[in-house]
Amino acid sequence: LYEAYPDRNLTLWIRVTEPVTFEVATDGVSGKAEGVIEWLVNMEDGSYESAFTLDAQVNLCVNISVQLGSTSALYLDIISVDPYIQLHSSNIGNFSIDPLQRFLTFSRALMVPFVNGFLNKGIP
Repeated sequence: LYEAYPDRNLTLWIRVTEPVTFEVATDGVSGKAEGVIEWLVNMEDGSYESAFTLDAQVNLCVNISVQLGSTSALYLDIISVDPYIQLHSSNIGNFSIDPLQRFLTFSRALMVPFVNGFLNKGIP
């Protein structure tokens, strides 16, 4: 990317392409989001040029519990987050997205315990 557009700022554009779906079951709530992640290069004239676009899907499963009373709260526990990406188009040539997929997997391993620690305290 740097070789094609040296010293250019990038803008990341993420948009959902399908309605987000949820399914409630006894073992938790499952959700699925599909979308597009596009890396845009900020050009000198103020316009944007697409460097590459990824198709993306995230599957999420959470446990939800509600405590009612004088201090009602919503408790969430993320069971799993599974991101999937695939190269859709590229103006910089074909390249492997494996390093990006590995980064997402690594980030998920770090973020889920952090987010669960925050959400396990309850949302008033």
